[in-house]
Amino acid sequence: MIWLLSAAFAGTPVIHDDALPAAVREQVSGRTGLPGDQLELIAFRDLIASPPATLGAAVMRHCAAEPIEMTTLRTELSRAEGSWRLHDPQTAMDHLDLAVAWMSCLTVLAEPAPLARLFLLRGSLLAQEGAVEASLDEMNTALAFDSTLVWDDSFPPEGEAVLMAARSSDIANQITLTPPGTTSGPWLDGHLAQGASIAVRSGLHLIQVASTAGLRSAWLFVRQDAALVIPTGYHRSDLTRIATIEDDDPLFTLLQGSFSDLAAAYIASGGGLWLVTVEDGEMAVTLLENPPVEEPPPPQKWWQFWKL
Repeated sequence: MIWLLSAAFAGTPVIHDDALPAAVREQVSGRTGLPGDQLELIAFRDLIASPPATLGAAVMRHCAAEPIEMTTLRTELSRAEGSWRLHDPQTAMDHLDLAVAWMSCLTVLAEPAPLARLFLLRGSLLAQEGAVEASLDEMNTALAFDSTLVWDDSFPPEGEAVLMAARSSDIANQITLTPPGTTSGPWLDGHLAQGASIAVRSGLHLIQVASTAGLRSAWLFVRQDAALVIPTGYHRSDLTRIATIEDDDPLFTLLQGSFSDLAAAYIASGGGLWLVTVEDGEMAVTLLENPPVEEPPPPQKWWQFWKL
């Protein structure tokens, strides 16, 4: 699992709704008896600004370099094709490897056609080396970018049969999206991913999500069904649902994706306090302190209406 918050937590997470941290810490300590230094306060607005995360067998690789645009990837593809035409497959693969590493740093929407071609060449070079299984993964990714991709006779001929095998393989893996995709994203392999789940082939898939910092990209390596948590798809008001939460609420999925091996967390919202516990993958919520009840204004006398 890849979790959203990279820092190691010194204590039990306390998720709050932008209340004063000192007041929240005092509330939790007073109600539970836990020392304040054993509590890690996290504002919900920061939690939902985090990068995507996975639940299940999928592995996510985030950007580890400077942000790039499509021009850089097209340039590396052109250099790779030039090296191949000069009968220098190793240099061609070096350019392709660099492009794949940089792709997770894209700050613009991926363009499917050139990226499909990039993986087609990678897969063909691997097939030429006899690495058929690795070649099949590359072809799967190429088809994820462009399902209508056709063979190019100028590429290593060993790749054509692998492309045909990839095209005839089952699209057997399901990626569940939480919350479901909308017209605002996310995008998978350059295509808008709408709905609660998407069927994909095994291999690398490029996930892109919108955030307040711009478009974020990351690689998702899939071998079987997996769940993808998109924190930026949540809203600040979602934390208030803790008061009436149901078993299948997406808020649970956010918490599971945000913290590795979560056993317990506190949620402070609207002055109330709840304990969330996890056992055998199941979450349970316990109310510890009711939110304060706002007193209604006193009724107006008849002469006060007259003054109005």
